Amino acid sequence: MQTNVIFGRPCSGKTKYIIDFLNGWSGKSLFVNVETSEAFIRKRGLTSSVVIDSLDKMTLHGIIDAVKDSGATAVAIDYLELLPEEVDLRSLNKALESIGVKQVMIAAQLRYQDLKPVSAKRLEGIEYTEMVLGGGG
Repeated sequence: MQTNVIFGRPCSGKTKYIIDFLNGWSGKSLFVNVETSEAFIRKRGLTSSVVIDSLDKMTLHGIIDAVKDSGATAVAIDYLELLPEEVDLRSLNKALESIGVKQVMIAAQLRYQDLKPVSAKRLEGIEYTEMVLGGGG
């Protein structure tokens, strides 16, 4: 399984990057939306073929159940800083890989002052490829 973390400041294009990726995924995909409404994400261009799950209570098991229910092989989380601390990324990655997920994308914020990841500690212990997007507010 491949995990990509898309880093950027607010308004740098992280969500748009994820939308474009999911729209182009050849299999089933799931957008775990922590921040905004489904209608807003659809207006930003996410196609109806991508399942959106705006979980009322964002938990490890809730995300896993949503992936199982959707049959997704690609999962995107927008975004890490709004995901409750109780959701351990190592456990999540292991569980997603065990149920057949091939690609995980996680949007994450960079601090304005030094452009360092806000949630770097949460990413410790998982293997990922990072992408840093420029621009933003």
